[in-house]
Amino acid sequence: MTFSRLVKIPVLGNILIILNSYAFCGDARSGEEFAGAKNWGKSFGIQFIVATSMAFLCHNVSYSDATLPGELIISIFPSLLGFGIGVYALIFSLKSTIIRELQKTFIDDLQPNPKPGSALILNAEMATPLLIALGTITIGILQKIFPYANSLSIISWTALWASIIFMIELIITLFGLGENAILKQLPEEKEE
Repeated sequence: MTFSRLVKIPVLGNILIILNSYAFCGDARSGEEFAGAKNWGKSFGIQFIVATSMAFLCHNVSYSDATLPGELIISIFPSLLGFGIGVYALIFSLKSTIIRELQKTFIDDLQPNPKPGSALILNAEMATPLLIALGTITIGILQKIFPYANSLSIISWTALWASIIFMIELIITLFGLGENAILKQLPEEKEE
């Protein structure tokens, strides 16, 4: 099935476009063509390797029903999702100079094989952690319904850790944006 057909599937197509945009570093082509396995691996690989490792560690530790991953997910992630949506709104209040400077970093990188990307990466860097958190909540609900399904427990732990990792990446993005915005507010030093 081609990428153009996949993105036409209701809901799943939109999810694919968001994740593909993240893998494609916000490149405008992300809605039209697959970013490629290399970009997907670079964007999601290490996060899911770490998340899966943590999942197996947590799953193999003796735990009570109070610490089932579904319970943790359902109690923590709705708040994180709300926080993330509020933060996402900050993109629309960014000064245009910050966005132009970000876009310039992609344009200035004109080499024989320029890396894909654009200032749209900000949109993808905000939407992807939220999408993963929403998926984690869905998995957590399923794990709560079927608490003794061993494979669902491992999937729940993996989703929990992946969400935490992507939320950390969201915080790093926000830190960078905040730092840039603060520096733009400082008065320029006069040369003597």
